[in-house]
Amino acid sequence: MKCLYSLLFLLFIQFSVSLHAQSNLPDDIAVYGNDPLLHNGKLYTYFQPVGTEGNPFLNDNKLVRGSVMLRGVHYDSLSMKYDIFNQQLVLLYKTINGQYTQISLSMAWMDSFELGTSHFELMELQDTIKQIVQTIGKGKLRVAYKWRKEIALENKIGTSYFVFSVPKRTAYLQDKQGIRKYKNNKTFVRLFDNDIQPMVKKRLRQMHLSVKKADDQQMAELLSYCNTLKP
Repeated sequence: MKCLYSLLFLLFIQFSVSLHAQSNLPDDIAVYGNDPLLHNGKLYTYFQPVGTEGNPFLNDNKLVRGSVMLRGVHYDSLSMKYDIFNQQLVLLYKTINGQYTQISLSMAWMDSFELGTSHFELMELQDTIKQIVQTIGKGKLRVAYKWRKEIALENKIGTSYFVFSVPKRTAYLQDKQGIRKYKNNKTFVRLFDNDIQPMVKKRLRQMHLSVKKADDQQMAELLSYCNTLKP
């Protein structure tokens, strides 16, 4: 029985990957609203298995008020949610017929977007492929988070079902040397020049801060201090 469920899980993952690949095909691109720039994308049609616990979104399937920059044009007061499992920004809008529709916005045209107080943009990470990342900080130093969720088959006595993980992030520091990954306080400090590492370490102790668990405001405060240090 476990082998059967494992096979079904693999088939589900392959199906999801297939849908994601198909979403990049030109035939899937269409304009669904009055604005050919904003409403250029594809209908959001991701379906998760019946009985799945959790969801693929960063904000627990909640629509968040935000804005998006497409080819230099800014659109605000939008209702959106970020599918981090499939890496799609989903827009809810009302059609001329009064119906609500969800579309996945075109990644090819996207510059950046805001969800609540969080800022996201497309950035080339270490593999040189542009991906959606959350950025924190202003100035010569910024932090970038690459968000993801995973899905696994949960086996319990008498039942089996799929479960989405909590949101997980991979953290990067962006500076004059480029963008480099870190995991904890130790690896974070090592990304700085030798002469200022002691000051960064001291600041972390003063703030009683773990960069692995820090919230956005704490990281913004830390980066603001680090930006005052001489390179």
